[in-house]
Amino acid sequence: MALGFSPDLREFRNNFLIADFNPLAARRFNSSATSETGSLETDPIIDGFLPQSWRYLLSKAPELGAGGSFSITVDEESPTKIELPPVVESRVISKLPYRLSLVLVSGVFGRWMMDSNRLIGIKLSLEAEPAAYFAAYFYSEPVFPPAYFVRMSNLDVPPLFEAVANESRLPGYSTTSAPRVPTLQSDHSFSLSSSGGHPWLNLKMRSCASSSQALPLFHQGDLGIVRGEISISTAELSKIKTVTIAVLGERTVVGQDKPKFPRLAKRIWNANEKQPHTPLKFELALPQIAHVVEYGASREDYDLPPSFSVKAVPSFLEYRLVVGIKRGRFRLNSQLQTAIVYVPKVFSPAIPEPHLTALTNGFNLPVPLASNWKIGEHLQITGAIFGTRPVLVRASLAVLPQATLAIGTFSPVLIILESSDSQALDLFSTPSSIRLRLVEEVYIGTDNDRRSSHNTFTLSLGRARVWPTTHPPDSLPPNTRLVEGELVIPRNTRPSFEFARFELKYRIQARFDCPGFAWDEAVSLPSGITKPRLEMEVKLVSDPGTNVAWKSRVPPAHAGQDLKDEDFYDDQNVTGVLLGAGMFLPRSFKTRLIMLL
Repeated sequence: MALGFSPDLREFRNNFLIADFNPLAARRFNSSATSETGSLETDPIIDGFLPQSWRYLLSKAPELGAGGSFSITVDEESPTKIELPPVVESRVISKLPYRLSLVLVSGVFGRWMMDSNRLIGIKLSLEAEPAAYFAAYFYSEPVFPPAYFVRMSNLDVPPLFEAVANESRLPGYSTTSAPRVPTLQSDHSFSLSSSGGHPWLNLKMRSCASSSQALPLFHQGDLGIVRGEISISTAELSKIKTVTIAVLGERTVVGQDKPKFPRLAKRIWNANEKQPHTPLKFELALPQIAHVVEYGASREDYDLPPSFSVKAVPSFLEYRLVVGIKRGRFRLNSQLQTAIVYVPKVFSPAIPEPHLTALTNGFNLPVPLASNWKIGEHLQITGAIFGTRPVLVRASLAVLPQATLAIGTFSPVLIILESSDSQALDLFSTPSSIRLRLVEEVYIGTDNDRRSSHNTFTLSLGRARVWPTTHPPDSLPPNTRLVEGELVIPRNTRPSFEFARFELKYRIQARFDCPGFAWDEAVSLPSGITKPRLEMEVKLVSDPGTNVAWKSRVPPAHAGQDLKDEDFYDDQNVTGVLLGAGMFLPRSFKTRLIMLL
C-alpha cells in the first residue's frame, strides 16, 4: 500500500524534507491499510545519487537485531532492509558509523535520521506495531533544487502522538534569525574612602560582564554607552569645585609614548550649581571610530580596537573610566579609576545553509570541495619513504567559504592530501602525524618595522583534533585523501583587528611529522623553521551570527587525542627580554644581553 502526498511550499523550512507517518492514522485514512504495515512514497526530488557510505551503512544495520523492517528503494534497485529491534538504546547506536541516529522508545516511537548530499526518488516503508510513530529526516544541498517539507497534515493524529511528533521535529531555529544580543546584566560598584576607611564617593554602573566581580564589559552601539551614577557625601561635596567623568583609551608600547584614543570627558557638576539631592548621573557613548595622531604624522582613523593584553607581547590596548574630583587651591585633587573592557561585536558573514546544518546537527560536511570550501595555497612536500623511494605530496588547507572563524565555536578545517604514492598518503593522513593548530600573530610598528622578527609575536591558541574522513565524497579526485579537523576557538580570544602600529591576525598552521619519512634537506626554509608547514590566514569574529549552538563533530574514537602543544615553541620567537627602547630580543639572545649589561 502506498500513500501519496503533494509538497506544500508553505511548510517549507530550513531546506529539509520531513516525512511523518502514523500507522493508526493511516488505518483510519484508508480502510485497506493494515494495523501492522504502512508506507509513504515521495516523488523524485533531484537527479542525483546515493552515496556509497549509505549502502555500507545499510549493510551493517541488520546486526542490530530483528523486530521490524525499514527499506529504501533507489532507481529500481533492490531494497535494502534495516532490521529494527523493539527497543534500541543510544549506547547501541553510538557504535554505528556515518552518524546514523536511531531511537525506538518502548516500541512507541522510532526516529531514523541520516544526512546526504543528494537525494533521488525514495520509497520508505515501515513495519511496526500499531502504536508506533515514525519520522525520517533527509538533508539536501541548496546548490540543487530545495527539498520540500512534506507532512501528512490531512491525517488525524492521536493526541499521544502529537506530543511525540513535536519532540521529533527539528530544533526550532531559523538561519535568518537575529544573532544573540548581549544585555547590560551586571552591576558594578567602586568607591573612594577617607583615611578612616569610610567611603565618601561611590560609583555605580552596569555592563555586559558575566558577573559583578569581572571588569565592566562594553560593546558598540547601545551596548557601548557607559552609564552610571556618582554619589558624594555632603561633607565632601562642599569642598569640591568640579566633578568630571572621562573614558580614556591608550595604546602602550614599552619605551614609547602613549597616544590616547578616545578621550571622552564631561563635567557633570561644579560648585556654581546647587548641591544635588540625588546621585549625579552620567552617560558617555564610546565612538565607533578612533582618531589617532602620531608624533609628526597626520591624523589617521581606525575602527575602535578591542582591549588587548597578552603577557608575551610588549604592547597592549586598554580603556579606563576616570572620575575626577577637583578641589580649591592648596587642596589635593582626587581620582577614582577603573579599567573597563571593550570588545566589539563582530558578526560572521552568513554561513551557507549546508555548512550551518552540518555544524549544528553533526551531519557530514558538504561536498564538492571546490564549490563549498575556501582552499588555500598548495604546499609541495618532497622527501623519501624509509630512505629509499622518493615521493611528492601536495597538501592544502580548506576552511568555511568566508574564511571566518567565530570565537567560542567548533570550527571545521579540512586537509587535502594528493600524491601518486598510496603509502605516502597513508603516512600523511595518520592523525598522529599531523599537528594542526590556530596561531595568533601580533605585529607592532610600521610596515617596515614588521619585517623584523623582533616586532612580530606568535602565540599558539591550541591544537585541533584530526581524523580521516569516514565519508569520502564520490567527487574526490583519485590519489587524494581527506583529513578532517576541528578547532576549538577559546572564548577569551580577541577578534582580528588593525590599529595604529598594531595589528592582530590569525593563521591556521599544519605541520607533518611522519615516521619513516625523510624530508628533502634541499628545500629552503625561513630562519628558525625546521620543517615545512602549511598555513592559511583566517579572520576571527566575536559572534557566529546565529543563535544556534554548534556541535562538535569529533568521532568518539578520536576525542581523546593529546592536544599538548609543547613542540610549538621550538620554532617560534615568543619569549625574550624587553629593552627600554621597545626592542624585543628572543630568548636565543639572552646570554648576549647579559654580557652587554
